[in-house]
Amino acid sequence: MEELTNRVTERVASRMERRMEEIFDKIASKNNGNSDVQAAEVQSHVDNLNRNIQGNGEQNNDSNNEVVSPEVLAVQPNVDKQIVGGQSAFVSCSLKPGGNIAVKIKQQIWAGQYINFNSLLENDETKYRLQLVHGADNPELSITEEQNKKTLTLNQWLSAWNKFTSIICTKTPELGSVIPHHMELIMEMSREGGNWQFYDIEFRKLIERGEAQWGSTHLELYLRAKLQGKL
Repeated sequence: MEELTNRVTERVASRMERRMEEIFDKIASKNNGNSDVQAAEVQSHVDNLNRNIQGNGEQNNDSNNEVVSPEVLAVQPNVDKQIVGGQSAFVSCSLKPGGNIAVKIKQQIWAGQYINFNSLLENDETKYRLQLVHGADNPELSITEEQNKKTLTLNQWLSAWNKFTSIICTKTPELGSVIPHHMELIMEMSREGGNWQFYDIEFRKLIERGEAQWGSTHLELYLRAKLQGKL
């Protein structure tokens, strides 16, 4: 951290020195006959530069502020920057939830189809099933990818839900004001007792069939989920 602070301080001092030279040249090129005005103007600029250098030093000594070098900003012209104390504190690359989801899955979501939330999570373990199937003349060997039926934890579900809502709202942004109701129900059942996995899966299947809509509570599913949680 100390080495980084020293490098930043040297860079700031170098930039300030170049800036001072530019100011001196500019002042010298105009109003050569008025030395008092020149002296006052030079002193004003020097005072401002000193204040800037001191301000930069205080910020660089603050371990909570991450300094972004001009080189980083030069190669990332289209990123968002948070301004703290007049300087860029960090650079956000704006990685959106669901950005790494396959186009096929996104199209299913946009079409209102039910999807397994496991498909929205990163899973390095791909399993395959080897089986014999009836062929035209003789049995044939078939290799198929095994569907992931892993039960999600609440944190995993929330991660998948964030990606799901991010994807669906890109096509239907009006759902952004009603779709959080479903998450609130899931959170409430996870706290107070209830089979929230059952409610989530069955409700989204009803959405696919057009028998329910986002922003509503399906009373029968809700009661069944609550009763299952008390068994």
